[in-house]
Amino acid sequence: MALAFGILSLKRIKAEPERLKGRGMALAGIIIPSVAMIVLLVGLFIYLIDLVRSGGPNLFS
Repeated sequence: MALAFGILSLKRIKAEPERLKGRGMALAGIIIPSVAMIVLLVGLFIYLIDLVRSGGPNLFS
């Protein structure tokens, strides 16, 4: 949600720069969730590679 609100806020700030402030906060709302998604995807990718290399989960031991 932060990503969507950051994008919407940045568009509104660009449309009315004399009335609306907070460009830095809008950029932070875009950058932080983007970085978090990248970290999450890298972590998931590493987990899946490890799972495949170890032969999958062993549920019966």
